[in-house]
Amino acid sequence: MRARLPINSWQGMCAVPTATGVPPFAVEFQFRNSGAANIFIHQDCGGYNFGVSSCASGFRDRLAEQTGYLCSCDHVPCVGVSDGACPPPDETMIGVGDSLRLPFSGLSSTSTVDPVTALACARSRVLPAGRYRVAIRVSDPEDLLTGLAGRIVTRDFELPAPGGIVDVPLAPSADDVCDTNPEDSAPACTGNEAHEVPCSLTASLSFGWEGGLAFIHDKSTIAAPAVYTRERTFLDPSTPPLACSSAIPRCARDARAVTTGDIVHALALPGIADSFGPDTPVFGFDSRAGDGSVLVLRRNDGTSVALGTPCAACPHPLTPEMATVVSLFDGLSTQMLAAPSCSALRQ
Repeated sequence: MRARLPINSWQGMCAVPTATGVPPFAVEFQFRNSGAANIFIHQDCGGYNFGVSSCASGFRDRLAEQTGYLCSCDHVPCVGVSDGACPPPDETMIGVGDSLRLPFSGLSSTSTVDPVTALACARSRVLPAGRYRVAIRVSDPEDLLTGLAGRIVTRDFELPAPGGIVDVPLAPSADDVCDTNPEDSAPACTGNEAHEVPCSLTASLSFGWEGGLAFIHDKSTIAAPAVYTRERTFLDPSTPPLACSSAIPRCARDARAVTTGDIVHALALPGIADSFGPDTPVFGFDSRAGDGSVLVLRRNDGTSVALGTPCAACPHPLTPEMATVVSLFDGLSTQMLAAPSCSALRQ
């Protein structure tokens, strides 16, 4: 069993011997079926959805988003979608002993929002030599039959990689699980621990998209130590409300999973904590006057903040850190609604 990284110990473990050659260091991931049955990998929007994160960030960053459908942020002007509509999602079977080889350019490709056009665009940068992790979701045949999400497989590797190949065995492994005793207590989250270190929340928070003439209203609550609750009320008073609860992951080997530590990390970003106020200050474009909505975060001390969309001439522009918070809470909502306990709210 791989030893867990103690809190804040990962910073000194990320360097690699001096690399020869000039980055980017392109590699090929060899996703190999090392098990005893056929497995499946999901393909969406023309690509296979694997993620890459860096040791330097505590494996918290997301360096391999699917951005092929976005134009580059370096294009002026960037008008958003560049490659047309995505093909239908599909599953690719990998037989026993077979492999699926997928290239990785050694570039970080992440989506962001252009503050002038308010449209999504792709930003790329060269990744330096160092230690990284690849994560991919794998489905066993029974997962496809039951509609389950499958399991995450991870593998740590270095750039540059020997021979330019990273072998990723896809059989179930205990090394892919970070929270082996979820019933045990975990230290309070600081937002600085590695992504695979379990930690617990110490404060509660509610959030939701507010505004607009909608038939339903959803409110989410995050409660210590690691509980997510979703409540849905209806415009029609005769319709009974719905609610569900599920545990927030206290850690993850996959940087794309939102954890308790991610929440604390995002709320500690520069300019976030001091943006809360008693009268819900608004940052970014407030579209509620036009039947739109804004993300409102509410703390238990009575303060709150509203985060709209990027705009160039707002009285209080949405900062990149605030855009990160919006993206994280959107991702948390999507992730937690996928839990079996919340199936009634996915209708």
